[in-house]
Amino acid sequence: MRAVIYTRMSRDRTGAGLGIGRQREDCETLAAQLSWEVVEAFEAFEAFDISAYSGRVRPGYRAMLKLLDSGQAEAVLAWHTDRLHRSPAELEEFITLCERRSVTVRTVQAGELDLSGAKSFPGPTLRWPEVLGDGTELVPAAEGLFALRHKN
Repeated sequence: MRAVIYTRMSRDRTGAGLGIGRQREDCETLAAQLSWEVVEAFEAFEAFDISAYSGRVRPGYRAMLKLLDSGQAEAVLAWHTDRLHRSPAELEEFITLCERRSVTVRTVQAGELDLSGAKSFPGPTLRWPEVLGDGTELVPAAEGLFALRHKN
C-alpha cells in the first residue's frame, strides 16, 4: 500500500525540530512493519501565525489532501490523531476524502482509525470518541465550538 506520512509540531521550543524527527521515525517504523511504501512525507512546523485559531491554510496539510485525492497514495500514517487535525471542520473534510477515496489511516499511538459511519456532522450525534479511538474525546468549548481532549 502506498502511504503518506504527516507530522506536525505546533511549537518547537528548542529550535531543533526533534519532535518532528521522532514522529517521522516512528511512522517510518510502522510503515516498515506494515510493508507499506512511503511515497511522501509532509512536515509542518507551525508558528503562531498558522495556529488553529488563525484560520490560515496549512500548505503541507493541503498538499497531503491533494495527493490523497489524486490517488497517488491510499493511506495516511501519523504519530497521533492530534497531529492530523486542528479543528472539527478539518476532521470532517478529511473523513469525507477518506470515505470517497477509501483511504486507510493508521497512527503510531492509536492504531488504525475506523472512519466508517463517522459522518454525523454537525449536531448532537457526533461520534468523535469512536472516530479518534485513542481516548480522545470531543468536549464543548464554547457555543457552537468543540475541543479535543485526551482522556487519562
